[in-house]
Parts: sequence; structure tokens; C-alpha cells
Amino acid sequence: MQRIERPFEARIRREITRASREIVAAFKLTGEVIQPRDHVENMTAIYQAMAIASFQAFGARVMDQGKAARQRLERKDFAETMTRLALQYISSEMIRERITQVTTTTRMQIVSAVARGFNDGLGQAGVASYISGLVPSLAGNRAALIARTETHGAANAGSHSAAEETGLQ
Repeated sequence: MQRIERPFEARIRREITRASREIVAAFKLTGEVIQPRDHVENMTAIYQAMAIASFQAFGARVMDQGKAARQRLERKDFAETMTRLALQYISSEMIRERITQVTTTTRMQIVSAVARGFNDGLGQAGVASYISGLVPSLAGNRAALIARTETHGAANAGSHSAAEETGLQ
């Protein structure tokens, strides 16, 4: 699980950092907390890759367990099947809502930090500087949580889907 989780944690951290820095840069210039460009699309791409990796790895484990139990299982096109199932999983309303929640939370954390900065008497430039200092820890903590939660969810769904596809209990 950790072999799958770690690279996605890094990708998520980079994307949240990128989006947060874009928000801070715009705030510094305009005083507005924007919606970062391509954040939803970038997170969706990360979720898709994470689901495919999880589905394939944990689907393969189900296949291996079935073979160890001496069941005859067809492996032909298995990777394609698991990829298709992973993409169906990502396109489900529940997962699309979670991606939207992740991207909305990124922006709302900045909004909250702006309010704290202004309450502390910082001006626009001071607030931008304050938020810039928060970005690494915000992105790191969130990335670890998101990667762990979403990888585990995709792994469970992948195992279940593989069992259904192969007829295993």
C-alpha cells in the first residue's frame, strides 16, 4: 500500500502547493482569493492514476489468491479490465465530489488564512507573505491524508471489482 501511496502523496503535495502559490500570487496583486486554474483537472488526473495503480495492484492480489486456491482464472486483458474499472470508479459521483471537496478546501484554507492575517493587522502584502509561509505544511499534511485515504479506498474498490470480475467470493 505504501509503495502506491508515496508517489501520489508527492504528486498531490506538488499540486496543492502549485495551486496555493497561484492563489497567493493573485491575492498579492489583486486582493482577491481566486480559484486556481486547472486545479480540478490536475487533481482528477492524479486520482485517475492513483485509482489505476491501486486497482491493478490489488486486483492482481485477488487473482494471485484465487490461483493459490487452485481456481482457474483468466488473466487475458486483466490490466485493461482493471484500468476500465478504475476509470469507472473515478467517474462516480462520490469520487467526483471528493475531488471537488479537495480543491475547494485548498481555496478555503487560503481564505481562512487571509482572514487571520487581516485580523492580526497585516496588510495585503503581509497576509500574502504569511500565507506563503503556511503553504508547505498545509500542502504536506493534506497530501499525506488524501493519498492515504484515497489509495485505500481505491485498493478496496479494486479488490472488490477484481473478485466480481473473476467470480471469486
